[in-house]
Formats: sequence, C-alpha cells, structure tokens
Amino acid sequence: MKKIDAGYNHVSLNSLRVFEAVVRHGSLKQAADEICVSPSAVSHQIKSLEQSLHVQLFKRAHNSITLTRQGRQFFQEIQPALASIDHAVNRLTQRSNHLVIRVGLSLAMRWLIPKLEEFKTKFPKVRVRVETTHESGFDLTPGIDIALVYRPDHVKNLDGKLILKETCQPLISPLLLQKYQHNNILEYHRIPAVSSNSTDWDWQLWEQANNLPQGSINIVDRFDTDDAAIHAAASGMGMVLSSEFMAQKELSMGSLVKLPMCKPLILGGYWLISANYPTAASRQFESWIFKMLK
Repeated sequence: MKKIDAGYNHVSLNSLRVFEAVVRHGSLKQAADEICVSPSAVSHQIKSLEQSLHVQLFKRAHNSITLTRQGRQFFQEIQPALASIDHAVNRLTQRSNHLVIRVGLSLAMRWLIPKLEEFKTKFPKVRVRVETTHESGFDLTPGIDIALVYRPDHVKNLDGKLILKETCQPLISPLLLQKYQHNNILEYHRIPAVSSNSTDWDWQLWEQANNLPQGSINIVDRFDTDDAAIHAAASGMGMVLSSEFMAQKELSMGSLVKLPMCKPLILGGYWLISANYPTAASRQFESWIFKMLK
C-alpha cells in the first residue's frame, strides 16, 4: 500500500507567522527584529516550512529575498486566516479581565452588589459591569458572560447551576404585627399584604401550603420589584412574602420580622448560567460565588 505523504500536517503556526512577517517586511532581518529572534532563526523557519510544503516560497539572491508565484498565492490564502486568529486572540485577551453580569434588579441591589467588593478584593484586576433587568424570564444574550436567572420551583430541567433557593415566608414590620396580633392570635385575613407581581401566584401557593382558604390574604398594594415591595413592608404598608437573603438588611435592623406560626415555602431559585466560551474573569467569578455560598 502506498504511503500518503502527510507532511503538510506538520506545518506549525509559528512558521506561518514567520513567513507572514518576512513577506510584509521583504527582509529576513526586519522580520527577525519584529519577532525578536536572529535572522538565522527566521531563515531556518522558512526552510522548514518549504520542506514541509514541498514548495519553494522565496527566491534568494545576493542577500535579497522575493516571493515565488506559489509563495505569493500561499500568502494571499493564509493572510486572512492569520488576521482572524490575531483578532480572536486580541478580543479574548482584552475581555479576559472584563466581566459582564446580567441580573434581575432586586437581586442585584439586595444581594449581588453588596457582595461584589469581596470579589473585587480577591480579583482586583477584573472589571465588572452589572446589567440589571426587570424581566423575569431573561437569558444569556451575546456580550453577556454570566446571567443570574430566577426560575419558579415547578420549572424543571434547567440549564445552569442553582446558587440560591428562594425559601419565602411573610415578613412584617413589628408595629404592624403588634396591631394584628392579640393574645398570640393572628388575624391573617385582616393583615394588609403587598405583592411584587400582577398575578399573586406566590401568595396563592403560600396560602395552600399553610392550609388557608384561597384569597384569604388581603393584598392592598403591588410593586414592580421585590426591592420596592420589601421597602414598602419595612415602612409598615403591609406584610411581604420574601426570602431571608433578599431582606437580610431589614431583618438584621429589626424593621422587619418573620410572621409567627407560619410555614416557609420554597417558591423557586436563582440559577447561574455562563456563556459557552467563558473568559478567565467569568471562571473566577463562578468559582468565587460557589465557595462563598458553601
């Protein structure tokens, strides 16, 4: 059986770059100066490339070097590919220390941004851009390195990794609780409540989990973000259904307390979704966030 010559498989990218530099400068010495090697090293790379291709790329005479017809054709064909490689490398290098995170507005304000200083302390060279959104069903789009996405608990087979379970229960201001609690009896149906969505699906699930009649919660005001609803509850407008990590500040300050004798409920969770081709910064962020949550 005849052996197939596969010499072209051994052409190195480095030798192609040397060839391209020699063509641009028309000189072995100038190409060597650009690459920071000796002219003899450049000459060796060119000869090695010609041997691998079984083609003479240059004519040499009296310390001058000119392209052959085949050499000129070869340069025209590989030059766009080398330019594309350079562009991709430069783009990746420039973005390696840039991190773009897309996240819901309330999670950004109440959980992510307060923790970013810890990340920046550990990775000071990373430049972070946080893009917030009111959308509940957003996903990764071009230019986004990481998305922190909320999904209700009934949604299964999700892409990404779960970072936070949303275990919710009613939170209420102490003064409002005092108004509706008498002799350890809570008048649930009279306590005003606030909501952060138009369908009140979360309050309905909480009613079911606590064996309360549907519609027994008295929702008086609605807000377009969890952040606004929590602020409203802390000011005494009504109880809010929230997770502890979203209302950590108010709970620690005592402006909100847990409604007693109530069962918490897992309503959903926040998932980390990363781009198909992660940068160094996005890998650092993902590693940091999971170590922080252990």
